[in-house]
Amino acid sequence: DINSKPFVSDDLLGFAFYYNDSNMFNTDETMTGYVIIDLGKKADLSAVRVNFCNGVEAGIQPAAAAKVYVSDDGNSFTQLGALNIPDVSNTGWASLAVDNASGRYVKFVITVAGTWTFLNEIEVYAA
Repeated sequence: DINSKPFVSDDLLGFAFYYNDSNMFNTDETMTGYVIIDLGKKADLSAVRVNFCNGVEAGIQPAAAAKVYVSDDGNSFTQLGALNIPDVSNTGWASLAVDNASGRYVKFVITVAGTWTFLNEIEVYAA
């Protein structure tokens, strides 16, 4: 349950691939996962970044796709765009620069690649 503990915002980047690591958001091939971040108040945004793990030997790959949305109320979201997901050897950042975007809630929709996708840190930047 993502509401029960600090989640993907603890400045800890995963460098080992443990499916039960509570510091990572991980999904298997049967689902598309999402994370919603409440910024506490409406803010102007300039960029977002997500750190993915890559462990092909264990079936862990960066996301096949990752879209970013913004909302003022947490219910109605507008798509900002898709993250540019790099080809990484261990961990790497996927990023999206945004113009004229603002909102209180930022939603990341992650489409799994391979057998597993591990996401271990999210950053949202103010304008």
